[in-house]
Amino acid sequence: MGLLEELKPTLKDKWLDYYQANRSWFRRTKNYKWIVGTPDGGYRPDSYLIIGAVSALEPKVTEILFHFFLVSDNRDRVVEALGLHFDPEKELEKRAAEKAQTAQEEIDDLSSDPELEYLRNLREENNK
Repeated sequence: MGLLEELKPTLKDKWLDYYQANRSWFRRTKNYKWIVGTPDGGYRPDSYLIIGAVSALEPKVTEILFHFFLVSDNRDRVVEALGLHFDPEKELEKRAAEKAQTAQEEIDDLSSDPELEYLRNLREENNK
């Protein structure tokens, strides 16, 4: 597996965490030329901002960026290659929904646990 494929999953999470932490001022930039349309019908910050942020968040990215920019100086293509050409607001919504679903599944698993059911029955009998 190449370095890029190794970094992509964590890079996306790090970018989304950074975006979420700085969401208040990112949202204000949507009225300016700092935004780019995304394939999911949304918007993302300008490529230079994304590249700068992920370079600071994940130093190994600089190794990859050097080679990308040798081949092409198209920063939007670089963001696509890094797997970051998406609307971060929509991705944060998806991430929250996935976390809620996982939490619900864990609750459902606990509620069907036979040992837990036994303890509930004991408690009910003691409360009578």
